[in-house]
Amino acid sequence: ALAAVPGVYIPEWYRPRLDRSGRFAGIDWCGPGTQPQLFRRVAMNLDTWPAGTVIHTPHAELPGLHLIEISRGCPRECRFCLIPGCYSPFRYRSVPAIMDSARSAPPDRRIGLLGAGAADHPFLLDICRALAADGFRFSFSSLHATRITPELTSLIHTHGPRTVTLAPEAATDQRRRTLGKTLTNTDLIAAVQAVGRPPVKTIKVYFIAGLPGETAGDLHRIADLCRDLEDALREANVDSKAIPRITAGISCFVPKPLSRFERAPMLPEKDLKEKLALIADDLRDIREIRWTMDHPRWAVMQGLIARGDRRLGAVLAEAGKPGADWLLLMKQYRNQQAEYMTHPIRLRYPLPWDHLKIAVM
Repeated sequence: ALAAVPGVYIPEWYRPRLDRSGRFAGIDWCGPGTQPQLFRRVAMNLDTWPAGTVIHTPHAELPGLHLIEISRGCPRECRFCLIPGCYSPFRYRSVPAIMDSARSAPPDRRIGLLGAGAADHPFLLDICRALAADGFRFSFSSLHATRITPELTSLIHTHGPRTVTLAPEAATDQRRRTLGKTLTNTDLIAAVQAVGRPPVKTIKVYFIAGLPGETAGDLHRIADLCRDLEDALREANVDSKAIPRITAGISCFVPKPLSRFERAPMLPEKDLKEKLALIADDLRDIREIRWTMDHPRWAVMQGLIARGDRRLGAVLAEAGKPGADWLLLMKQYRNQQAEYMTHPIRLRYPLPWDHLKIAVM
């Protein structure tokens, strides 16, 4: 019965095929009749599909927030990100629908505005105005530097978060362009100078290490950019004793399915450790800046899961059994997949998810 529903995937009707070396070689149809076209179902009108916090509890991961998904998908084309490839087209919830959800929140909750492309909501300023008019405090998962206007800055300072997050990903304009990002360092500095004043206490900036084509110079430039942002904060707060702090978060590149970099290699754990150590050495020279680093071992685990085929499913099923040593099981699987992980996948080789059509029905 489920098979008759458009967009429903029946895994047992698709059998993976391996070549003599054990490499994934494709998917064979083994279901009844002719193989159907399998397309993703998409909710185009988000207002008809409410997505906000339903259960409020102090035991939640973010207990003080009433979360509202304000958009889905992303209009940008960052090559390392799966969102454009997996969740397009970009859709957004209307201001009235967002306010209806906000007004259902307990009176002591802040409103968390969620969405990979939330900062690109065409009525973001209207949302913030409406929330402020109703007396709500609000926060964002992150903001795009080019969307920070004087009015949005004012609303953030009066009703917004005390931590503002930006995601340059790389520290130079040239490297960002190779990632599909049009953001410039000039944009970042201007945004930090605008929003980086009390009562904002922290500016978080996120970077990625281990990107395709990355050089040691790209990594050294991370500390240089952090220093430039710190200088911008001091310039913007020349008459203030309370200067916001820069916190840099460094994650490891993981090639994501359905992203432009899905066939790119992932660096081995040892190489990722060396890159993070290089960045940390540079950041230690800047006393005012704090930083957090990804753990390369967990990043490699993400890579294994991201690129896994049906064989990984068996490993995960075994790891979920009582008493199973899941770290040992994943390590054994990693050793089997080492070459597949750390080398680019050539175009002539199929991918385990090629048979899933992500285009909209």
